[in-house]
Amino acid sequence: MITNSPSIRLRDDEPLWRFLKLPPFFALLEGSLSLPTLANLQKGDPEEGNAFVNIAPDGAPVVDLSSIEDWLERNATEAERAEIKANTAANSYPQRTFVQIWKRELAKRRCVWCWHRDPDNNQSKAMWHIYADRGVAIRSDLATIKSSLKCDEPFSAFARQVEYVDPHTTISDWSGELDRRPFLLKNKGYHFENEVRIVFAVEAAPAVHHFEVDAKQLIKEIVISPHLFRDEQSALANLIKVKLGSSLPISPLGGFSGDLALQNAVANFRKALSPFNFAPETPDFFKHA
Repeated sequence: MITNSPSIRLRDDEPLWRFLKLPPFFALLEGSLSLPTLANLQKGDPEEGNAFVNIAPDGAPVVDLSSIEDWLERNATEAERAEIKANTAANSYPQRTFVQIWKRELAKRRCVWCWHRDPDNNQSKAMWHIYADRGVAIRSDLATIKSSLKCDEPFSAFARQVEYVDPHTTISDWSGELDRRPFLLKNKGYHFENEVRIVFAVEAAPAVHHFEVDAKQLIKEIVISPHLFRDEQSALANLIKVKLGSSLPISPLGGFSGDLALQNAVANFRKALSPFNFAPETPDFFKHA
């Protein structure tokens, strides 16, 4: 079950977009959804989950972990257990060590499905370049996302808008919703993502979790990357229609019109330099030119 955050509630019918490169999109067409844990995301982005401002003015982390101390100690490394023991011997509460353990173990047990609130109708150059270069953007909404997931066993998840913060700001407290959810805070440099996260509670392994999803039900519209040539956009649109039906709205966003012109220009250039004996043209040459 996916629940909606009470503090920043999303309308069930609000359009949400997900930018995808082609390999995960093709997997989605086959009903396969792979979601990384936060720990896996941190391998590529060390800031993931670390914009959490957990230092109060007196220098003590804000989050209260007293109710799960035993569990934290069981999941501590040998070095962390030594720190806890040393702090206890000195009559000092090992709060920073507990927070360190908690953040690490939490990251292993949460995976995220990232969506984009898009008031500008897919005009974010940054989103296309970073997440869907030569790919697609798909539109859905929260109600449809909920109903499209096919799970034999019950699962726990919730949806919420990410908040963007200055990581250098000291804040004395957070709402009860955020003090144990550092994955809902990101550096304000990422504000262009306007991200909505659907966060799943999972077991500590593996690093990527797989779900079944009904792509026909999930996807309400597809926009094809402007970084593809127009003939590539057309071929991709035809493939999508075969999988999802011809009634689905599919919009090529721009696209390069000079595919044939480029090939002719290259052919003329090669003729002019024929003594150098260039190898024959290959489809890959034009695809990546």
